[in-house]
Amino acid sequence: MQFYKAELSAETTAHTWANLLDDNPHIGGFVAHDETKDLVGFVHYIFHPVTWSIARRCYLEDLFTKTQTRGKGVGRTLILAVQELAVNRGADQVYWITDKENQPAQKLYDKLATKTGYIRYEIKT
Repeated sequence: MQFYKAELSAETTAHTWANLLDDNPHIGGFVAHDETKDLVGFVHYIFHPVTWSIARRCYLEDLFTKTQTRGKGVGRTLILAVQELAVNRGADQVYWITDKENQPAQKLYDKLATKTGYIRYEIKT
């Protein structure tokens, strides 16, 4: 699988599916289907504790919609489903990151959320 110029191993993909399908309440996802029941999008989320709040936070880790369905409300619906779940579970925020070049997605995100201006750094281990 290749996305955002990243390649995931078959082992990583299998591990992700195992996490999504077990009874772990901290990681999950939603899918979107069109009227013919074809999969047109998905979202994954992770609930986790933080040191800045007594409430958990919800990290929206992956959001994907098929190219032909973009701009038709699929992404919005999936984000709002995660937001509703986060409210129901008492999380104090839902957050995510995106590539600075992903302008089409940012048009949607700017309508639903506040851009924080934080810059992400990472150290590979």
